[in-house]
Amino acid sequence: MPLPFLSKREIARALQVMKVAGRFGLIPLVQASGLGRLFGVRLWRRMERRFQTASPPVRLRLAITELGTTFIKLGQVLSARSDLLPPEYLTELSKLQDHVPPLPFEQLEPVFRNAFHFTPFEVFHTFDPVPVASASIGQVYRAELHDGTQVVVKIQRPGLEAQVATDLSLMTRVANLAHRTSWLQRFDLPALVREFRFILQDELIYTLEAHNTETLAREMADHPHVGLPTVYWQHTARQVLTTSWVDGVKITDFARLAEFGIDRSALADNLANCLLEQILLHGLFHGDPHPGNMLITADGTIIFLDTGMVGRLDRKTRELFIELAVAIFDQDIDAVLAHLQALGVVIAAADLPSLRRDLSRLITRYYFLPRKELRLGELLQRINNLLFEHEVRMAYEFGLIAKALFLVEGIAQELNPDFDYNRSARPVIETIRRRYYSAQSFIDDARRELRGLRRQIVELPSRLNAVLNVLEHGTLKVELHETAADARHEANSILINRISFMLLFIGVLIACALILSGQPHGWLRYLSLVGLVLDGGLLAWLLFAVYRSGRI
Repeated sequence: MPLPFLSKREIARALQVMKVAGRFGLIPLVQASGLGRLFGVRLWRRMERRFQTASPPVRLRLAITELGTTFIKLGQVLSARSDLLPPEYLTELSKLQDHVPPLPFEQLEPVFRNAFHFTPFEVFHTFDPVPVASASIGQVYRAELHDGTQVVVKIQRPGLEAQVATDLSLMTRVANLAHRTSWLQRFDLPALVREFRFILQDELIYTLEAHNTETLAREMADHPHVGLPTVYWQHTARQVLTTSWVDGVKITDFARLAEFGIDRSALADNLANCLLEQILLHGLFHGDPHPGNMLITADGTIIFLDTGMVGRLDRKTRELFIELAVAIFDQDIDAVLAHLQALGVVIAAADLPSLRRDLSRLITRYYFLPRKELRLGELLQRINNLLFEHEVRMAYEFGLIAKALFLVEGIAQELNPDFDYNRSARPVIETIRRRYYSAQSFIDDARRELRGLRRQIVELPSRLNAVLNVLEHGTLKVELHETAADARHEANSILINRISFMLLFIGVLIACALILSGQPHGWLRYLSLVGLVLDGGLLAWLLFAVYRSGRI
């Protein structure tokens, strides 16, 4: 997309991104993404000396942190995509902390006033303008309702939606440009940006987070050791979220847990069980269960905070995931591959043998571990890493499940070094087995299949009629997809054409130069001058085209 089609905000943001990338030594990455070609220039900026000893993943994390909300959220989303990035980058991106210096309350007060037409001091009995937490999207304040209830009020930072819209528009343009580069096409960056757009735009709508909180609380109501804050809808809007205040400590504050007299072993079991229950039984799970998003009350209840990022699985996907886990434990590699493909993996036929061999080695290695050392989240992460090595993309939800399980398993092992997931998860697995293999489950599945079959039977005559009409009118079209050999053939043809034109232009230049040296006067000399100028211009145009393509 040429420069004139960029807005002023996009141009300013792109220049800022390139400046930060230069400071952190990430210019090759930016150039490969296509941002340089967006401006038609080569990028160069010397890296600051203090970053020269840091590894590229560390420098990328620091640059993302400096670029703000959109890029921090993008890094957090990518940290769940081990099918897209090498492990060392995933490790660094998982360290991204969504904490930024707070803005003065005077800058956030207009956001609250626009939502409720009153200031917080008029709406609440008391309101503390000093934030208790500050993140890239919003700041959290403590307040008290008129009935004495203690609450927290999260207010979105001003101007954030406009900034995010600019960043997403720029990312879309860059992704479309980068997709033209052959080695980047396997990542399908335009699809990744579209997926990220939905995730981030949902996080900007606090009413959606409120619905997530209430839905998750409803699903986990039967779990005796899990809770979520209460949402106060009368004080909640698109950019303001009010929930109950929770008196608790971080799950990794072992000293305070000991003061409460909480059994850390039981707490580890409850944490692992509740996440597995969210994933497999309810299909709605907390997508970022790090220690900062969980509080432990004095009676040992786990309170989940910040439900802006959640994973959603429909019934069929949950069943596929259950069958995948069973196939992994049974070492049925063919079933593992089949379920991975059903979950969204696209695997070329030529790659299946090597992928099957590597999967077999990985799963066999885990199979012979002692059962208490088997970590499902770690195994799923390694499967994702293997998919990355084989250039296979996985559905976003699969990566989010792997990341969530991996985080929870790590916390559980900190709480209890002898944590045994197989033992602690047994009650959830038994519940799943009863529901999944119950007579009612088979009846429900049969009803769904019959409804689908009925719909297909009803639609069959109209579909056949449409096909016959196309055949009758001779308008049937067959779409052929380009193969890798065709792509190589086209690339070679372009290369040969460029070489041929280059040789032709150079030959004409030499001929014109010889004519000029041998014809000091006459019309042939002037014709040669015109040819020399035209040929030089065409040669310059060809060199510029090759330069702009980014293939030199």
